[in-house]
Amino acid sequence: MNFAFTLALTKQRSSRTFSKPSKYPMVLKALTRKFQLHKDVSLLSVAKMCPPNFTGADMYALCADAWFHAAKLKVVSNHSADSPNSEEKSNSVVVEFDDFVKNSWSCGN
Repeated sequence: MNFAFTLALTKQRSSRTFSKPSKYPMVLKALTRKFQLHKDVSLLSVAKMCPPNFTGADMYALCADAWFHAAKLKVVSNHSADSPNSEEKSNSVVVEFDDFVKNSWSCGN
């Protein structure tokens, strides 16, 4: 392979990666589109926590970990709440900003 072709191929591949911080909020929005996010969650704030070399796989793991953290808290709170109102609680998992922050070790913080 000649150098010019290799350089062009490298530029083409790098343009398809998620490692552009300006794209992080859009990627997070796509990854969390089926999540029920708390009204105070700012995906822009979550994106700002991530380092510039974060990959799509890293973002997927961050979102999945945040959802699992919220689900775990939901199960624990439902299990410990034996009040008459516990049946009225929603069965959906609501992901809060803290669920992302609890997993901020994934972002290198």
